Amino acid sequence: MLAEYDEVESEEFTRTIAEREFKGTSLRFVYLDFLIVAELFSFPLAGSIYLVQVQGEDRDLEKLQPVFHAMLTSLFQKSESFSR
Repeated sequence: MLAEYDEVESEEFTRTIAEREFKGTSLRFVYLDFLIVAELFSFPLAGSIYLVQVQGEDRDLEKLQPVFHAMLTSLFQKSESFSR
């Protein structure tokens, strides 16, 4: 992101999804006159590390968060069955 966009602001966050706490980084940058927010965090599964990126336009992200949350909850619930 830093190589691609002129100015990138970052902020750490903590979020609980599917009863698991995740620490990640929120990045804000401008693309085609839109303020974009990308949230990044990782999680281990079956000996690998996976990176999740949730991204959207700043003014739409709040409306999209429930959809992202549901998708990630489903992913993590399925990942628990894979790791057993």
